Amino acid sequence: MSSTTMRELLERLADGADICAEGYLVELERRGYLQAGAYVPEAVLDHPEVVVQLHL
Repeated sequence: MSSTTMRELLERLADGADICAEGYLVELERRGYLQAGAYVPEAVLDHPEVVVQLHL
C-alpha cells in the first residue's frame, strides 16, 4: 500500500467508522469494481459508496 493510500485510510478511520466485512470482495469483483489480483483495500477507498450500497 502506498504511503498516500495509507494516509487516506488513516484519515478516513479518524473521521468515523468504515464498513468492513468478509465476502464483499467477490461481490465487488462480480459488479466490476475490481479484478482478481487488485489490492482490495484500494477498491474500498476508490468506491466507498459501492461498499455502503452492497451492505445496505
